[in-house]
Amino acid sequence: QELAGYDGEELVDIAAQALIAVRKSKSDMKLSMKAEITSATLTGPADLAKILTDLKAVGRITDLVLQQGNEVALSEVVFAEPQ
Repeated sequence: QELAGYDGEELVDIAAQALIAVRKSKSDMKLSMKAEITSATLTGPADLAKILTDLKAVGRITDLVLQQGNEVALSEVVFAEPQ
């Protein structure tokens, strides 16, 4: 799926940046990449909203809020309690 204003390669780059941010947040906490995130805020281009469902599934994120911005970043991350 191609987003308006982005060619396929740019979309892949933006999605990769978002996933890297998710993985880094888990790594920084020394958690498994399978660790669940209860909630987080993703800052980035508004068109990320079109792939938000996929990002939530891949990142194992229950509630992911998109905030418009030029740089891709993940903040306000709340991890689920380990079971």
